[in-house]
Amino acid sequence: MPRARCFSLLATLVATVACSDSTAPELHGPPFFRGSIDGAPWTSSSVFAFCGDYALIISAPVAPLIPNTDVLELRIGELATTGEYSLSDSVTGRYAHTLNLRATGPTYRTTGQAPGRISITGVDFNDSLVAGTFSFAVISVASSADVHRVSGSFRLPLSAIYTVQHPDGTPCSGAT
Repeated sequence: MPRARCFSLLATLVATVACSDSTAPELHGPPFFRGSIDGAPWTSSSVFAFCGDYALIISAPVAPLIPNTDVLELRIGELATTGEYSLSDSVTGRYAHTLNLRATGPTYRTTGQAPGRISITGVDFNDSLVAGTFSFAVISVASSADVHRVSGSFRLPLSAIYTVQHPDGTPCSGAT
């Protein structure tokens, strides 16, 4: 009996440790980005996280996993600290969309009718690091029946956002 309890405790501990990296990555450690699109594994070494004036943009290539799409962007308009953020539409400032780089505008996007989520499990504006998880559906702009399910986790360095108004870049800044 004690041996069975010990095995049960060990199995629970292993399951907890195994899930902890994929569900809530810690802030410090090597950078990574991994996920799935419609159940297919999705990894990329050319993922970038940009921030500036509280905004966060994570940009990752998705071709050919989502048709007519080159890049997926996750955007949080007001990132000040860790927490759960709803991804709905561009009006909220918190959304995900895909872009075809040869055409203008998004090809797929999250919506307020079926919002997704991004959970920021760690952010350090001094060391320029961010970590978290995400899960959402992107719906085709052309046909609401064309839906792709996206999920994953990340630990990424933050880069500044460069704009016409800020050609030297906008610094990453958080709540004081």
